[in-house]
Amino acid sequence: MIKDLINPYLNIFDYRSKSSIKEFWTFYIASFLLTIVLSIVGKRIGVENLHYYLAALNFFPMLALGFRRMNDVGINKWLFLLPFAGVYLAALPAKGEQLK
Repeated sequence: MIKDLINPYLNIFDYRSKSSIKEFWTFYIASFLLTIVLSIVGKRIGVENLHYYLAALNFFPMLALGFRRMNDVGINKWLFLLPFAGVYLAALPAKGEQLK
């Protein structure tokens, strides 16, 4: 699981390979939860924009991870840029796999 959180930072410029559904959702959910925590902590310590720093730090790793996930699904990777469609399409199984 830790590998799934570190891998997007290590492969920040890899837009052509594939990533697993587990790797995508682990990073996505961890980033979301950490953003909420930083928002709350930032308000308490007087730095209300603290969660924006995390969003800026995660922008390119999430973009690369989303593109790799679209490659794994077999869909045009540029569709990941559509706000809600990208997250929905990332939830699809890999190309050639069946839903369980």
